[in-house]
Amino acid sequence: MDDVFFYFEKDVMRMLLDGDNIILEKLREQYSAVKIINREFTGVGFFTNYAVVNASALLKEKVTFSLSDVIAEIDGIKNGVGFTLFIEDGLLKMLEGYSYDEEWPPIIRNYQIKYVTGASRDLSKISKISKISKI
Repeated sequence: MDDVFFYFEKDVMRMLLDGDNIILEKLREQYSAVKIINREFTGVGFFTNYAVVNASALLKEKVTFSLSDVIAEIDGIKNGVGFTLFIEDGLLKMLEGYSYDEEWPPIIRNYQIKYVTGASRDLSKISKISKISKI
């Protein structure tokens, strides 16, 4: 694996887990000690599967949801890429990165990551989960 990809993936996760919200705070704690089970490149993206090893950061409610409000521009991909972070039963499960019908570049050198809503993030979906969950 290319070292730049490692930093790219960490930057994506930082954006996906950013925000003043108790669920995001717990997920950041999980990610700080996560173990990567495997990473699969599909030709048009990738899947990274996680195992959470920080038991103190578990969400009390076993909520299942996904976050997909982060996108990126990458040199060599004209239509950009998207990401979905899957949370199952309150645990970080998998990060999916995907292009829009373009080949995923073998090496990522230059990229810009942002939210689909622009410079700021809309936390309303996560806030709704927080209200129904006993974190």
